[in-house]
Amino acid sequence: MLRFTIVLTITALHLVGMDVVSARREAPQRMYGSGRDAEMACLHWRQQGGQFTSLLLSSKLEEQPLQLRTSIRSCVADLDHPVILGRRYNVMRDAHYDVALKELNHTIVRRFPFPSPAVETDQKGSTPPSWQ
Repeated sequence: MLRFTIVLTITALHLVGMDVVSARREAPQRMYGSGRDAEMACLHWRQQGGQFTSLLLSSKLEEQPLQLRTSIRSCVADLDHPVILGRRYNVMRDAHYDVALKELNHTIVRRFPFPSPAVETDQKGSTPPSWQ
């Protein structure tokens, strides 16, 4: 009887431990119902970032580089995988940077998954809008 109690206790503690560990896992990424829903979420996310100015070096012949006002956040569709990549420059809102735009650190900070176009067709068989 004592042996049964010890085995039961060890087994139950292991299962409780698994529940605690699984509760700490990240929530799975939400799959949007369509490409349009993912695009709208991406646009909403992009608008929250604001804008900044930087330099645009169009050619070496020009004496003065052009100032470019651009969004802090941008979104790009990855057609190989059904995902939109949200990118953000590491800058402050409404600030000016005296470096070329391509020299600023541009990191991926958000992924917007959406189903592939084959899944998105409606009952009539039409395809969704292109992501160009």
